[in-house]
Amino acid sequence: MEHFQMYIAEYGYLAIYFFLVMGIIGIPAPEESLMVFVGIAASNGTLRFSDALLASFLGVISGMLFAYTVGYWVGKPVLNRVGPWIGLTPKRWQKASSTFSRHAIWAIAVGYFLPGIRQINPYMAGISRMRLIPYAAAALCGAAVWTTAFLSLGYFVGNKIERLLALTPAHVAVGLSLLAFLFLIGFIAQALLFRQQAD
Repeated sequence: MEHFQMYIAEYGYLAIYFFLVMGIIGIPAPEESLMVFVGIAASNGTLRFSDALLASFLGVISGMLFAYTVGYWVGKPVLNRVGPWIGLTPKRWQKASSTFSRHAIWAIAVGYFLPGIRQINPYMAGISRMRLIPYAAAALCGAAVWTTAFLSLGYFVGNKIERLLALTPAHVAVGLSLLAFLFLIGFIAQALLFRQQAD
């Protein structure tokens, strides 16, 4: 992470943009940790929060559109050539593609929060020939929530970590229980929506 901090200190918002593009298209680069660090830098006055948010958002969207385009134009021919070697027969691909298509909007919007999934989703959307407008809408909404959440985490919590470390085990248990409850509610709501879409 120190190398990335040096680049951000040298190139500022441009470095944030390119690191997030690289992370989304699958080139190893920090994403969540980078945005938390950028949020902390904004809270210290080193960066402007609004400009950092814009650079992060544009980097994520650029990466999503690039990966979609690669999947759309290059993915299917490569998949047809390589698929039989890795056990991905046309029948299996058709099944995977139809499952993705049924849940694509949710997978793309929520997939940002799942490392690995957020890198696969845009390629999968392109290979599946998902229409650009729904794809872009889901990608924009998910990117807005994801970048705002992690930059805000760094901005509002990052410099208060010493106070958080002083919390008692009871405080931590209550906080984790609340997070688990919210996650469960979200999971149930998402499962219900998927079921409605499938019906």
